Amino acid sequence: MDYFKDVKSKIGIIIHSRHNSNGIIDGEDYLINIIKCLTERYEKFHLKDYIDDTIIIDIKQVHSMNFELSSEDKHEMYNIGIKTTEEYLKKVKKNDLKNRE
Repeated sequence: MDYFKDVKSKIGIIIHSRHNSNGIIDGEDYLINIIKCLTERYEKFHLKDYIDDTIIIDIKQVHSMNFELSSEDKHEMYNIGIKTTEEYLKKVKKNDLKNRE
């Protein structure tokens, strides 16, 4: 979004998932948890400047580091994305109509 600071109308999309650690068993778990923490901190830091221009797709059960998604998980994520995007666009349209009055 930093590239488009001078653009009046823009939409960013972020797929947000909550970090739930099931514990650290080995070195791989340790590294994955560090990456998850860094990713979440980065998202939080950058999102604050563009919250009004961003669709936040909140995926509670699946983290971006999970590369073994089932078809059911993918379908659920797709449906959550469609619903969230529709809600965002309705809100933007409503605010646009208010600003025109």
